[in-house]
Amino acid sequence: MTLTFQSHVPSDTIYVLYAYLDSNCDGNFRKEGWYVVPSGGSTDVWSGDCAWLNSIWYFYAESANGLVWSGSAANIQVTNNAFNQCVWDGSGDNRAVGIIEIDLDSNWSCTVDLWGPSGPPPSGDGGGDTWGSGDTGDTGDTGDTGGDSWGDSGGDTGDTGDTGDGG
Repeated sequence: MTLTFQSHVPSDTIYVLYAYLDSNCDGNFRKEGWYVVPSGGSTDVWSGDCAWLNSIWYFYAESANGLVWSGSAANIQVTNNAFNQCVWDGSGDNRAVGIIEIDLDSNWSCTVDLWGPSGPPPSGDGGGDTWGSGDTGDTGDTGDTGGDSWGDSGGDTGDTGDTGDGG
């Protein structure tokens, strides 16, 4: 019962942030980063029943060599240093990133596979958890056009449609 990020990018370290529902935060979401995902390795960022907390999660990732996995679910401000803060808390924030939505449905666990430019294309058949090609500005595997959970009136246009692994 975890949220895990798996790197399929050879010879490149990936740095990940994620956001999740936290009713104690102004804006109701918390953001945490930067988690290190080594080349060919994986990193668990959340331990517990993911869908019990909230079925919708968000992430953004970038590699040491300049690959980016971003989306348009929302733009949030982040710092280059490690952080664990409410999503709209701007303490130390110095840049904006676009985050990708992960809809876990009722899955307890999720592994997000991060592929480089030479990796397989994102799956659209509901199997696997594949996001993006690691291009700058990549929005990942799109499919959700519903409203977002950030309290604004905009819809999500770059959200992921390929989610939990049923684990």
